[in-house]
Amino acid sequence: MRFLFFLSVLIAAAVNAADLSFPLVDTGQSICYDESREITAPGAGDPFYGQDAQMNGNQPNCRDNDIWPSD
Repeated sequence: MRFLFFLSVLIAAAVNAADLSFPLVDTGQSICYDESREITAPGAGDPFYGQDAQMNGNQPNCRDNDIWPSD
């Protein structure tokens, strides 16, 4: 059982976001944190720089397909 766990971890580590055949959607995270609390957004080279809240990825783009009946 442990072997399967470690094998799955190795496979997951080998998969890179650049290898995906579909775009990842931005999470909408807007707050930065250190190891215990909210902080102001750190600058390049500062500790905790590069958090999800500092990145603007593909914004969600959803539409209503009208497949569910309305009440």
